[in-house]
Amino acid sequence: MKFASIASVFVVAGLASSASAYVVQIDDYLSSAFTLTVDYTNAPVTTTASTTQSGIAGVVGGHRSSVLEYIGLPPADVEPEDRSRLRVVTKLSGSLSLSTDTGVTPKVTMTYGGPLFNMSADLSVGAANGIVIDFLRNDQTMPVTISLSSGIGTANAQTAAVTVMVGASSNPFQSLFSFASFLANNAAINFADVDRIVVEYNAPSGSDFAADGIGTIPTPGAAALIALGGLVATRRRRA
Repeated sequence: MKFASIASVFVVAGLASSASAYVVQIDDYLSSAFTLTVDYTNAPVTTTASTTQSGIAGVVGGHRSSVLEYIGLPPADVEPEDRSRLRVVTKLSGSLSLSTDTGVTPKVTMTYGGPLFNMSADLSVGAANGIVIDFLRNDQTMPVTISLSSGIGTANAQTAAVTVMVGASSNPFQSLFSFASFLANNAAINFADVDRIVVEYNAPSGSDFAADGIGTIPTPGAAALIALGGLVATRRRRA
């Protein structure tokens, strides 16, 4: 999405949801609204703004840290009051979106858990085989990196990261970060005891994307068995 002024806008706002049925919901993009604003100067700079929140419903571990960073040189006619904004707004159904003018290269980092918020999340439950981000749209190919850390503060601390090149599409789609890919990066990562999850959206200049959820999903066969188990349980209750 292109604007008349240099600006990068990162929003979690209300849109029709198409998110998957997650086994473990990492973030529903609904809870705890906030706004971050960063002044943009007429010089090559790296500018950041951040916020840290705890006790959040709809977020794994209840803790979320959000950072907006951008680098670029605005045209000479850009007014000083033009700014970059990072927003999360609570709505009935959530979405995360970023719109950036040409000339601004943004990076959005969402962190869940960490050294002071060790969440010990079990991402392996429900026969999960990976993490998915449900995108509503994405107008340019961009690399997205997810890092998982386990055993923080112990002698067996491990981190594994996977980068996926997310393609462009005007229709809803999923990007899968398979557990097999994390294991290929670090075979010692423990999915049953994850202390920190970091999601980095490295959006290109002039990019526009929106996503409405992130979480773990089971293998297709396991999903069918889970659905069948739920159906059987429902029939037994009715009987």
